[in-house]
Amino acid sequence: MHDSKKTLNDEQPDSNPGNTHARLEQTGRNKSEIEKLTTKLQDSKAWYRALFDNANDTIFLVQDDIFIDCNPKTLKMFGCTKDQIIGRTPYNRFSPKLQPDGQASKDKALEKIRLAFEGQPQVFEWRHLRYDGTPLDVEVSLNRVELFGNIFIQALLRDITEQKQLQVRYETILKTAMDGFWVLDQDCNILEVNDAYCNMIGYSRQELLSFNILDLEASESPHEVKRHLREL
Repeated sequence: MHDSKKTLNDEQPDSNPGNTHARLEQTGRNKSEIEKLTTKLQDSKAWYRALFDNANDTIFLVQDDIFIDCNPKTLKMFGCTKDQIIGRTPYNRFSPKLQPDGQASKDKALEKIRLAFEGQPQVFEWRHLRYDGTPLDVEVSLNRVELFGNIFIQALLRDITEQKQLQVRYETILKTAMDGFWVLDQDCNILEVNDAYCNMIGYSRQELLSFNILDLEASESPHEVKRHLREL
């Protein structure tokens, strides 16, 4: 699997004694130190559990489509105990029937899991439900990992609920404002525009999103427009 994001498996120390010895010998450590370190690295299950439980990210492991393990951050995010989440699927108790895009949660989840199992990392937004039923918007990263001879899907979740709420507020203000409103980038390209401005100037939103503000300015020169934007 080729993925720029680190997984639990990526982070795991190299337990190959030959590789470990070669590195340590280069630092001038003696044979006794090498043997002690190799013994510690071979206890990979203890290493994995320590990393998993103390991670700052919300992480859970899925086999087929079942939650089989999760860390304390997951329990805090979903407001439940481990017994209440292990053995369940991502698309029943912990997701609404439909996602915001209209797709069935079960169908979409199974497709994402299938692609991740095939070695295609998945990054996407998902509407979850906490154990008490309140909605939770997250960014999900799914990766295929091998641990202790078994293949799992590792899921990392980032809470974007507040970000999504701010986005909805912004879009509401933008769409309902009586004044014309647009957003530009540093090169004066139009990134967003509201209906009031479209009605005011006579272009559709789609047309305006392909424009630079210099295409619309009638009274100021390009140099003057750019100077004003720099001042802002």
